[in-house]
Amino acid sequence: MKKQLLTVLAFFLFASTHANEQPATFEQAYAKAYQYQTDSIKLSITFALQAEQFALIEKNKENLGKAYWMLGYLYDIQGDIANAVNYYYGAAKIYDLQEKPNEAQQLIENIGSVAFENGLYDMAARAFTKRLDHSKKTKNNKTISDAHFDLGITYKKLREYDKAVSHLLTSARTLSPTATLADTSAFSKIYNELGIVNKMIAVDLNDPSFLDSSSFYYKKALHFDQSPRGQFYPTHNLGSIQLTMGNLDAAENYFLQALAISSKIQSEQIIIPTINNLGIIYFRRGQMDKADSLFMLAVTLNQKEYGPLQIIKDKKMEVEINNMEELLVSYAYLDSLATLGTMHEYAFATKMMKFSVAKNTLEAEELKNTIKVELAQIDKEIQREERMARIKNWIFFVLIFLFSSAIILYLYQRLQRFQRIKRNVLEEIQAIEQKFGF
Repeated sequence: MKKQLLTVLAFFLFASTHANEQPATFEQAYAKAYQYQTDSIKLSITFALQAEQFALIEKNKENLGKAYWMLGYLYDIQGDIANAVNYYYGAAKIYDLQEKPNEAQQLIENIGSVAFENGLYDMAARAFTKRLDHSKKTKNNKTISDAHFDLGITYKKLREYDKAVSHLLTSARTLSPTATLADTSAFSKIYNELGIVNKMIAVDLNDPSFLDSSSFYYKKALHFDQSPRGQFYPTHNLGSIQLTMGNLDAAENYFLQALAISSKIQSEQIIIPTINNLGIIYFRRGQMDKADSLFMLAVTLNQKEYGPLQIIKDKKMEVEINNMEELLVSYAYLDSLATLGTMHEYAFATKMMKFSVAKNTLEAEELKNTIKVELAQIDKEIQREERMARIKNWIFFVLIFLFSSAIILYLYQRLQRFQRIKRNVLEEIQAIEQKFGF
């Protein structure tokens, strides 16, 4: 009802401002929606809603599927997740009923992509699982492999590592029989993701043996894709493995190689973690001038790319959390913050951003000293919270003990009372027996 009301209002709006553009058929409305999608999303959505109404009135399922697909796409661009998913799902259902598996699996892939990009990984996993079912009907190895890949990186986000590894390996195996030279970048992406998953396992389980597996897959990724991007990411990731293992010289070598490769890509965004990690290496070596210069360069590039408030505005997006970590890692504060909760990190990140935009060395030093004092205060607050937690636990156990003791005492007294009553009854019975000579 609400949607129909919006459509009626849209008709009235167009009657006054676009009288000469009123579509008379589904085809005209759909063409107008397509025409305006780059210039005005709102205008395009209005025409697409009119196309939907024409399809409903005509009871034309094929046209309705096209209108739903267009509306899902437009709402997706607009950032309206709920409407995008609803319309994509409606279109997928229509194409599924019409036994068009290619269109259905593409739409379900769109649903999974929308969910994945917005951090809704459970929804993404469900959508990509359905997409896998539909892709199998196409009997296209590349399509099936892509479906397994999407499930693999989704389960990586959910930290369900066994499923992630299984789907990524299946993605590679499915692609192998019909692979061509055009598929080399796909193999590289798969092996790079397997490297990332194994590193995450090593960190989460505190098991360095998985770092060897991670390095193995990164080297396989390097072998398959010779393009600058195909070489950059595995090279950077190999540097991260060596940095995690404490091999500073090897890590430095990989990161410098990655920087050299990045000059062919012309993207400042991708080199921020590389520059930051080189800063960590020089900091650990005690080369403070080099470390400070690289940290500040990483922060400057970060703010140039995302803006100074982007990190604080929305912490749930992974890229922004990574950026916050890059800020916190500056001047080697990340190790000190490893045990802090998210609220403390949030407050501290704000201070670090102020530090990163300091206009001169004196201001920077003052802010750095302020940050050190604040960090000490945070540590004290954490210790106080831990003490309070211990006291609360002690009080809880004491209350449980007292409550249990009271119950036991009550039950004991009740038992005694019943025993007294029983004795009195027995005595009365004996008296009666004696009186009547039983």
